[in-house]
Amino acid sequence: MTYNVAILKSARYEYESTVGYLAQILKNPRAAGNYIAEFEYQLDLLREQPLLRPLSHIQELAARNYRSFPVNNYVCLYKFEHETIYIAHIFHQSLDYARLV
Repeated sequence: MTYNVAILKSARYEYESTVGYLAQILKNPRAAGNYIAEFEYQLDLLREQPLLRPLSHIQELAARNYRSFPVNNYVCLYKFEHETIYIAHIFHQSLDYARLV
């Protein structure tokens, strides 16, 4: 069975900001392309196995049922509820993202 993915408004903004940063600020379209490809690859994996990733290793996020997956130097937070994968946030791994959620 393939599950649906919903990218929440917050994650959509963070995704577009990341791609824009890589392509325009860093002037590295290859990095932006790699990021996009890896993001899509990870989504394809989740569509087939939404519980592939364990609950977050950060206790506060795990308590709220967040799971995460890596995309290069970024962490994507998601929940799996009602047969749908909800992509909630995307953060650079260097951030203290637990307090930003």
